[in-house]
Amino acid sequence: VDFGALAPPAPKPLVAKAAAAYYVSPEGLDEWTGTLATANAARTDGPFATLDRARDCIRAVKKQGALPAGGVTVYLRKGAHARMETFRLTVEDSGTAAAPIVYRAYEGEKPVVLGGRIITNFVPWKGSILKADVGAHGLRGIYFRQLYYNGKRQVLARYPNFVPDN
Repeated sequence: VDFGALAPPAPKPLVAKAAAAYYVSPEGLDEWTGTLATANAARTDGPFATLDRARDCIRAVKKQGALPAGGVTVYLRKGAHARMETFRLTVEDSGTAAAPIVYRAYEGEKPVVLGGRIITNFVPWKGSILKADVGAHGLRGIYFRQLYYNGKRQVLARYPNFVPDN
């Protein structure tokens, strides 16, 4: 018996190869075309810096006419993509079955979309405790509930002391 003949057909890819591609990278600039995965040698063109710029570029393409057959893919490059506002997609950001609009990670990379700001310049304070001037990051007077350091959630300072069992 030829069991290969009984096997179901190979699944079709969920997303066909896009006719157009844009790239978004933390090292990009929104003034660039977004059509290069990395900056060129002269650093005059490369990926966009934000999802918003890629979305707005696709909106402009749609206003000029139909999306290209095969659609558009926006590839997010590795690194932290910090967001200060919600990334909003509306009905105008929809593709079609023949021309889908897809946002995905660049192959082999793991981008991280953060709903907040990146705080830098931590300095030693007491023992293994670090501190940072959040006011210098524009966060003075802003309450936040979570803090991550090197990818791990941290316990926020508490008064008088943090009690792990409480």
